[in-house]
Amino acid sequence: MSSQPDVEANEEYGLSDKQVKQFYEEGYLGPLKACSPEAAREFREKAWDVLDTKEHPLQDADVSSRHDRHRDSRLVYDFVTQPGIVEKISDLYGPNLLLWTSHLWEKGPGEEGVPWHQEQHFSAIEPPITATLDLALHPYDEESGCFQVIPGSHEGYIPHTEASGAESQGYADPDHFDESEAVSVELEPGEFLVYNSRLLHQTLDNDTDEPRRTVSCRMTTPLVNVQTDSPIMYDDHEAIVVKGEDWHGLNATTEPPQE
Repeated sequence: MSSQPDVEANEEYGLSDKQVKQFYEEGYLGPLKACSPEAAREFREKAWDVLDTKEHPLQDADVSSRHDRHRDSRLVYDFVTQPGIVEKISDLYGPNLLLWTSHLWEKGPGEEGVPWHQEQHFSAIEPPITATLDLALHPYDEESGCFQVIPGSHEGYIPHTEASGAESQGYADPDHFDESEAVSVELEPGEFLVYNSRLLHQTLDNDTDEPRRTVSCRMTTPLVNVQTDSPIMYDDHEAIVVKGEDWHGLNATTEPPQE
């Protein structure tokens, strides 16, 4: 079992001791409430309007325009840093937090899921300590392509297949884990899953006739270095302090967007 940080619980938005213990023992926690279903649906419509109407000035053409919109859209930034998220992550990782990436996801009708993998396999941070969140903007169940996780799999490294290219980082070798241990994490709009970067997980196919949208982000502590020379990062990457202070100064940081 991994050790737990000594952090105080936030009574309004924070986690119970039982929840913190589950995260460190099983490698994930969810569903957790970030906001109301109505707020999630409102963000869903407004955020995709941002994609249609606002150019993405931060990265080159080889990177999706859905990536890191918290850097140039106050709407996206405010949504992924609302107290219902930040205070829960603070209970897990301490009082100083950096937001270092985000993504707006859409899985179309009939679209295939992502096979089993651990994010640490293609991590761009050192040491590989990060909290990854996936927040539902549509109902997120087995039919629409929810997450499946293998509790406790964060305690070890699973060999991954060889692959190349930005879209295929390699997937977990099925000879090294038992898929029958998988647990589905179903979410309602406004709820999220948070998991350790070593947790073995996959997403199922979207077998519905409707698109399924989510927003994800990653938060870490100032002791972690985001490696901008990694193939999955970009040269002008900057993190944003979302709670406390950047006491270590390992990473380039910037202020939240103004609009």
